Amino acid sequence: MIECLHASGDRLGALRHFDEYRDLLARELEVEPLEETVELVERIRGEAGGTVAGAEEGDGSGRAPARPVARGRALQVAVPPFEPHGLGPEDRGLTTEVAQLLASNLDELEGARSVPHADVMRYWASEDPVRESLYSEQELARAGDALGATALLLGDIYVEGDEVRVLAELVETGGRTIARADARGPREALLTLTDRVASQLRRGIGP
Repeated sequence: MIECLHASGDRLGALRHFDEYRDLLARELEVEPLEETVELVERIRGEAGGTVAGAEEGDGSGRAPARPVARGRALQVAVPPFEPHGLGPEDRGLTTEVAQLLASNLDELEGARSVPHADVMRYWASEDPVRESLYSEQELARAGDALGATALLLGDIYVEGDEVRVLAELVETGGRTIARADARGPREALLTLTDRVASQLRRGIGP
């Protein structure tokens, strides 16, 4: 599937599929992906023209080590609701809450500004975009034009019992991944959790 997505031109979709596949293996079988699969993904990641910030060297994720990307002007970042996984009716507002918290955190970072959350929600309500389609360069560019954004912060939220895991990917509207973040913790520590995500993303946003 990773090769098929990549061959069709959906590079970001291929990388996202690998992340989900790796997490499934770890959760269900407690094993790592095959070395050949990791090597394939590293080749695909290398096509972005550099390394991606937000992952530590040797962390077992199969990702390149962090290296900040210098920028001449602030990124304008749209933060839509994150994709929910395992959320119950009582967690209905969690995806929007995390998006709002991360948008506020981005405003405190040098080199980034968030698009007003109300504007993002209006666009999402009117367009009802399919999550996977946002990983195509065409849809990223379309969302960027509509919102005046140069990047989108896309992500997933997993809830298992009292634990919450947040996966985030900061993607330029041209399709280049700037940074990734992965943080987990107790549900009641959501503010701390989003702070950790923002801290990981900070390394991908140069002054």
